[in-house]
Amino acid sequence: MGAQGPAGGGAEEAMDSKLIKIFMIIPLTISADGQHDPADIPKFLQALKSGANHATGNRFPHTKMPTIRRLGHKALALLHRILIAKLNNAFNGYRAFSRKALKTLDQDFDPAYGVETEINYQLRKTKNAEIPTTVKYHEASSKANPLLQGLNLLWSILWTALTKRPTLTLTLGATSLATSITLFIHTLTIFNATRYVRLTYTTLAILLEIAATQLIAIAISIMNIVHYRSYNPATKTTNNTMGHVN
Repeated sequence: MGAQGPAGGGAEEAMDSKLIKIFMIIPLTISADGQHDPADIPKFLQALKSGANHATGNRFPHTKMPTIRRLGHKALALLHRILIAKLNNAFNGYRAFSRKALKTLDQDFDPAYGVETEINYQLRKTKNAEIPTTVKYHEASSKANPLLQGLNLLWSILWTALTKRPTLTLTLGATSLATSITLFIHTLTIFNATRYVRLTYTTLAILLEIAATQLIAIAISIMNIVHYRSYNPATKTTNNTMGHVN
């Protein structure tokens, strides 16, 4: 019914899609460090029986999160709602999946903090149920630095948004490039008139050009990969390696 991974690495890391399909009726992930209450499991199972494809834990109704974590989570959750999917507790590792959801996730995932972001994106169009849960915070619950963990989550949100929507990424890159060129022209015009270099405009134009180059390169690379895989189905992998975020 469930799967547990080593403490610190999280439950999802212990999941293998092929084994789940063979041995488990309902795959469920739960923290291996004692944060999650196993008594909540029937709620997840009932949600799937009621028609949900993906049940996620929501710690906020019944959990007092440390202040720093709560503030950081609110900021990251807002960005996640805008770029990925609308979930109240997007980074909770307490989850249950239907067969339909599992097939949607039948691919490789980065085994690191923030893998929930990829899962949320892949399942954003499936029926989701949020289950009120209680999370216990204690010294052994997470050894990760909150700041580094937050930065990792921020990167996972941005990277997922950029790589899953290459057309949007290409548009952002082209817009950044056009803005950069406009600033360079404006700076050159000022220099010709006053012989004074506006460092602010020049620096901003350079930074925008660098960002544009990166965005365009990412978009083109992802488009080429998608195009290649569409003509080479054998290159698609099916092994799941999942991580967990406390």
